[in-house]
Amino acid sequence: MTKKTQDLTSWYDQLLVKAKLICHGEVKGTVCFLNNSWGLWMEIQQLYNDAIANKNQLSAIALTKFQPTTSFCYQVFQVQLPTLSFYSEYQKEKTHIKGFNPELFLINQVGQKQLNDPLVLRPTSEIAFCNLWKKQELSYHDLPLIYNQWTQVFRAEKNTRPFLRNSEFYWQETHGLFVDQSQSEQAAISFWNLYQDLIINKLCIPAFVGLKSESEKFAGAKNTWTIEAIMPDGQSLQCATSHDLGDTFTKSFTISYQSKTNQKMTPSSFSCGMSTRILGAIFLTHSDDYGLVLPWYLASKQVKLYLFDKNNNPKTRALAFLVKDFLEKLKIRFSFIEINNQLGKQLLKGEIEGIPLQMIVDNEKTINIFNRLTRLKTSLTFANLQTEFVNLVNNYHTEMYRKANDLVEQKLARVQTLKEIEQAFKNKKAVLCTVKLTGELEQHLKTKYQVSVRCVFKKSDVTQNCPFTNQPCFDSVLIARAY
Repeated sequence: MTKKTQDLTSWYDQLLVKAKLICHGEVKGTVCFLNNSWGLWMEIQQLYNDAIANKNQLSAIALTKFQPTTSFCYQVFQVQLPTLSFYSEYQKEKTHIKGFNPELFLINQVGQKQLNDPLVLRPTSEIAFCNLWKKQELSYHDLPLIYNQWTQVFRAEKNTRPFLRNSEFYWQETHGLFVDQSQSEQAAISFWNLYQDLIINKLCIPAFVGLKSESEKFAGAKNTWTIEAIMPDGQSLQCATSHDLGDTFTKSFTISYQSKTNQKMTPSSFSCGMSTRILGAIFLTHSDDYGLVLPWYLASKQVKLYLFDKNNNPKTRALAFLVKDFLEKLKIRFSFIEINNQLGKQLLKGEIEGIPLQMIVDNEKTINIFNRLTRLKTSLTFANLQTEFVNLVNNYHTEMYRKANDLVEQKLARVQTLKEIEQAFKNKKAVLCTVKLTGELEQHLKTKYQVSVRCVFKKSDVTQNCPFTNQPCFDSVLIARAY
C-alpha cells in the first residue's frame, strides 16, 4: 500500500480494496458494501439503537474512562418510511427546497407516462415525516412523539468519494414532534450529546462540537448542532448533526395537535442524523499502512482466537477452549479458528481487517496476543489473561484515542492574527480562532481561501479584534476545508 503520510488519497482508495470494504457501483457515487464494511455499519446501528434504548453497557467489561456522559430520557419508535415522494411536497417549505434542489434525484417518467408532478428519491425525510404526522390524530398526550429509521438517501453529488461523499448512502434519521420549541430544542441538544458519546467515547474520534453558522445550518432549521472531526489531511468531516426545526415544517404542512384546552396547536419538530460517512471518518482517523485499525466497540470481531496445534497436544487444545469459554462469558465478539498450517497468512488477514486482538494458542502454557493498534505481541498465561484482559482492552481504547488526538493536533492551528491564519491555510491546517461572524465574512472565507466555518463555539469572554475586519469579536470558531 501507498504510505498514508505520503499520499492520503491513494492510500485510502487502496485501503478500501485491500480490506475488502467496497466495490464501486455502476452509477457514479454509488458503492456495493461488502460484508467487512456492512458488518461495521451493523455495529453502528447496534450502538445507536442501544443508546436510544438506554442499553449503554455492551459487554461485561467496564471501560471506566469512557462511560456515557449524559442521561437519555426519550422513548424512540423504530419505523420505515417510503423512498418516493412528490416534488410538489418539497415546494411547500421554500427554504428547504432551496437548500436541497441542486441535489435532488427526480423521476419524470414512469413506464411510458410523463409525470406532471415528478417523484423525488428521498434526500432526507422531514417531508415524509410531516406527511405521516399529518395523517395521525394527535393530542398533547401523544407528545413527544419520536421516530427513528435506518434507510438510504440519494443526493446528486458532483465530487464523490466512497463513504465520504456518495450519491447514495445509508444513515439513521431520528425525527420528533413536541408541544413547543423549548422541547424540540432540548431534544436536539440531547441527541447531539448522545452522538458525542458514541463518536468520541465509543469510536475514539476526537471531535469539535458546537453550532453551525447561519449559512451552514440545515435548510429550514432554527439551529443546527454539529460534530466535526479533523482528518489527516486537515479537512473537517461532519460526523453527525442535530436540528431544532421549530415550527418551520409543521406550519408549512399544517400539522396540529389537540391541547389540554381542546385547542388545535402547532407543534415543533426536530431531526438528527448520522450516516455511513462515519465509517470514512473511522478509516481515515485510525487505519495505517497495514490495513484497518478498528475501535474496540465497533469491531465486528473484537478477538480472533486461533488453536494452532500441529502435534495434537490435548493440553494445548484444553487451554484454547478455556480461553474460548472465558471470552464467551465476557460477551466478547470473537471467532474461533482451528488450523495447523498457514498461521501467518491468517494473522495477516486479521491485521488487514483490523481485528483489535488476535490470540494464538500453540502450546499448553501461554497465549500469544497480537495488538492491532501497537502491532506488538504479548505472551500471557491463562491466569494472567483473566486478570489482565480488562486492562488490555482499556489500554487499547485509551491509546487509540490518544494517537488520534495527537494527529489532530498536528493538523490544527490555534492562532489569532491574519498572518498566522493565512499561513495555517497555506499549510492545509484547520484553524481555531475568534472572529466577528457575519455572512459577508463567511462568503469571503469561501471565495478567497476555499474554507468555511465548520463549527461555532460558545462566545469568548475576552474581547479581541477580528483578524479579518479588525472589529471587536467574540465568536470562537473552527475554520477548515470540508469534505
